[in-house]
Amino acid sequence: MEELNKTQIVLLTLFVSFVTSIATGITTVTLMDQAPPAITQTLNRVVEKTIERVIQPASVITKEVKVVVKEEDLVVKAVEKNTSRLAFVTALKNLQSDDVASAASAKEGIGFTVSSDGYVVVDSDFANTSASSYRVRFADGRSFDADVATTSDSMTLLLLRQDKTADKNKTDGQKIIDSVKQVVGLETNPQFAPVSFGDMATIKLGQSVIALGGKTGGEVSTGIVSRVDKTASAIDAIYTNIKLSSESSGGPLLNTDGEVIGMNIARDNRQFSIPASAITALLNAFTQAPQAKP
Repeated sequence: MEELNKTQIVLLTLFVSFVTSIATGITTVTLMDQAPPAITQTLNRVVEKTIERVIQPASVITKEVKVVVKEEDLVVKAVEKNTSRLAFVTALKNLQSDDVASAASAKEGIGFTVSSDGYVVVDSDFANTSASSYRVRFADGRSFDADVATTSDSMTLLLLRQDKTADKNKTDGQKIIDSVKQVVGLETNPQFAPVSFGDMATIKLGQSVIALGGKTGGEVSTGIVSRVDKTASAIDAIYTNIKLSSESSGGPLLNTDGEVIGMNIARDNRQFSIPASAITALLNAFTQAPQAKP
């Protein structure tokens, strides 16, 4: 060793290290082959786990945006939705609905459409008049003559329908106009947009409601449900804290979704709303019942 220079000593050290590593590797492989399978599997698992790479998933940031819906916005939408469904009804005392004398003695009220073919429900107070014909008009200028389809057993609802005899009484000029309308594609018997009815099971004390009415349908009142009269099977009447005028009798009572939940009645010092379930029952009973041929 004393005769070796520094370079030879370094080379000798590297050679010894190389031989030692080879011997260590051979010894390790021999021991693993001789070890029980359980120990070998454990070692393999440890090796496998140490070489796995853990990749973090990309983080997604969700930002919640609160949208505040004001009650007044709901009221405006409900009114806009139902204004075109309002029907202004005139009860005439004779068949000449355009006669000046009968028009002067006519009784006027408000109702709303409940079917696309022109059925209109109104306060049955009209039935207590000597009217033999009715004129129904809408805010868009459309109108038609109507007669009584049926009334409710409690005599609080009056269902009107288009008077089909009016077509028979048309003059030759009116018939020609209708023929021209058909040629150019205009409707001679236009469809009407009916109201949508709310679920009676969702009516709660204290919920917000809207009443439409007035001679021109321009009266809007808001309030809450203050009382509900009901039996085990159905609602009989809805009461609110809204002060109704007589001109609003027959107008719809709406929820904030714009659905009709009742018809307002204001007469005989009484103010309440007939539930929508009574209106749909009256309509279904009449339209689904066999009709006599004219």
